[in-house]
Amino acid sequence: MDAQDIEEVIGNLLDNALKWCRTRTHIAANRVEGGIEICIEDDGPGIPEDAREGVLHSGGRLDTSVRGTGLGLAITVDLLNAYGSKLTLGTSSSLGGLACRVLISGKTQT
Repeated sequence: MDAQDIEEVIGNLLDNALKWCRTRTHIAANRVEGGIEICIEDDGPGIPEDAREGVLHSGGRLDTSVRGTGLGLAITVDLLNAYGSKLTLGTSSSLGGLACRVLISGKTQT
């Protein structure tokens, strides 16, 4: 991935984690089969499973009490799709809040 694009992806995910965490966030990157996995987790309220798809679309917000436009995750998904990579939202096993997992494909896109 282009350095500016990966910075945008990680920046958007970290921004959300820091907005919603109670006290802790965690970021890790590991080599996995097929590429690199980056996981950003927090100890915040998380996102209900049935609402996760909706927040990935432009303007998709669950709570307007915290500043934001609802564009960060949509931009993140668009950038990742352009590189054949993907974002998965789940529940953090270690912190209890949201876990955002990015799989950056090791294959070159043409």
